[in-house]
Amino acid sequence: METTKTAISMLDLPQRILLGPGPSLADPRVLQAMTTPLLG
Repeated sequence: METTKTAISMLDLPQRILLGPGPSLADPRVLQAMTTPLLG
């Protein structure tokens, strides 16, 4: 069991951008822009 935990913790997968229908990962800059209040 310990070797499984070690193997999983050693995985260093790159963050992927999902561009399909449905929920997807948004860039942090996009999330920040969406939460900024509108002027005017």
